[in-house]
Amino acid sequence: MKGILTIFLTLFVLFVSRRSDSSESQVVRIGLVFDFSGKAEAVNDLVDGIELYVSEVNKKIKRIELYRFDSAGGPLETKLAIEKAANLNPKLDFLIAELDSSKAFVAAEGAEARKIPMITPLATSHRITDNRKYVFSGTFSDRSQGYALANFATSTLGAKSAAIIADEGQLYSVTLAEMFKEKFLISGGKVVGELKILNDSNSMPKITKFFDEKKADIYFLPVYSQTAARILEVAVKGKAASSIFIGGDAWGQYSAPFKDLIFKNSNPLKIFWASHFDGNENSPLWKKVTRKAKLAKNSAFGIAHAAGFDTTNIAYQTVMNAGGSGANPDKIAETLRKAQVSGLLGTVNYTDKNENTKIVHIFTASDGVPHHVDQK
Repeated sequence: MKGILTIFLTLFVLFVSRRSDSSESQVVRIGLVFDFSGKAEAVNDLVDGIELYVSEVNKKIKRIELYRFDSAGGPLETKLAIEKAANLNPKLDFLIAELDSSKAFVAAEGAEARKIPMITPLATSHRITDNRKYVFSGTFSDRSQGYALANFATSTLGAKSAAIIADEGQLYSVTLAEMFKEKFLISGGKVVGELKILNDSNSMPKITKFFDEKKADIYFLPVYSQTAARILEVAVKGKAASSIFIGGDAWGQYSAPFKDLIFKNSNPLKIFWASHFDGNENSPLWKKVTRKAKLAKNSAFGIAHAAGFDTTNIAYQTVMNAGGSGANPDKIAETLRKAQVSGLLGTVNYTDKNENTKIVHIFTASDGVPHHVDQK
């Protein structure tokens, strides 16, 4: 059995205070590759969480230095941002990169080729980390959540048939649809229809026709929350209004259209979705960190904030446990692969193939609020 290095988030201040003088003089260099245009609310929240963690660690002595590389745009901009990050001198110790799976995949290719340890906070496509040595995810994979949601559909909801609508322009949607379908079929279910769409208005007539023609016990919608809201609006107005709908963790981004539709008391839809968080905001650690966040920003603290806080803790603690700033990238990667990391969003463990085994939480909406109903 491989040895386990346990890194507890609750002890991060104690961890820092007990470092020797020689290690205190080290500054861990962490690169951030995101869309810094300000338009992506989830990125803004995540960076707030990152900065909160760094401000705590740097209170007495500067131990972390952040470098921002803007990837505003598409995958090409991500590739260029990674190239800039790789050319930084002195070299970065760690990268925290991208929320979107399609862009995180590009970042992972660049980081792996240049042997820069990288973690993506919330991107879930297992293709990001598959066959990588230096790339990790801060949360569960589409393989894990696809299997968990299919298991929930068959064992808890008793579903025998499913229909799937996926966005073929998003890696996240494609891989999550594949994994859900694979497990649903293994569990004895039948997929009665699949519709591949693009995130545009031209897909709406196809969706209406799909709901009219494909009758299923559940409809699986592995799409981002804004797209989910548009699809569910079609369902509400049509023959599928009384059906059961299941989505992935991206529903938990709670875009304005999604919130307006789902969290209305008059909402007739039966919906379930995956989440990174069990919803327990009364834990001592959550209260402590959110209190600090409110003092710093005077704003609500959510999953993206927590993911930023957690992944920065993972990056910093891993580098320090691997020998500190300038540590060999192979040593950093091996240290993280053997780690058990406890944070705001639960405990992270990695398999030998960098697969994150984090628990998948499942929520529903009723009485205008989300409710935790299961975990897999």
